[in-house]
Amino acid sequence: MRARSLFGSALVSIVTVIGAHSMHAQGAPLSDEERRMRALPYAASLQVDLAKSERLRGGLYVRDLRPGAGDPVVEGDDVIVRIDSYRPDGTRLAGGACRTLGVRIGRGTLLAAVDLGILFMQEGGVRQIVVPPSLGYRDVENLNDETGRVLVIEVTLLRRGQLTDAERGWSGPTHCVIAQGRRDAARAAAMR
Repeated sequence: MRARSLFGSALVSIVTVIGAHSMHAQGAPLSDEERRMRALPYAASLQVDLAKSERLRGGLYVRDLRPGAGDPVVEGDDVIVRIDSYRPDGTRLAGGACRTLGVRIGRGTLLAAVDLGILFMQEGGVRQIVVPPSLGYRDVENLNDETGRVLVIEVTLLRRGQLTDAERGWSGPTHCVIAQGRRDAARAAAMR
């Protein structure tokens, strides 16, 4: 079991490090899912502009709303972030104001699309991540009406650097706990 865990971690690291630079999909043909995402009427309050966003593989879109400063985040970095999640119509997901989270990037604590979207952010920066259903919560049974929907996530990088034990983990409500439950279930299945 330990070997499988180490292999899985190593594979994620390799894919993230090698793939981070090749994840850009500018110019690649749009999938049907991406065409549907582009046709959605996004709430003006969200300031979604996919044409000004960077398109990554899988239909993930990222755009810096406010640039940060300092060294960019890379896999393995400890960060404290604020994550706010919305539906395209501007309503918050249930528990969508997560306040803050202390996490190590690339460890599977976050939704993979959010983990990828945080890469290369700088401290103080704000980034919008538009997540297609295929990279979102569509396989989480407990999410009910949010299942399979496009997510608009705003991430603020509050701090990059070594975290204390007290700073690690979620400091927020429901959907954060659901995501953790999903990872715990996947770990349990892998150990069988």
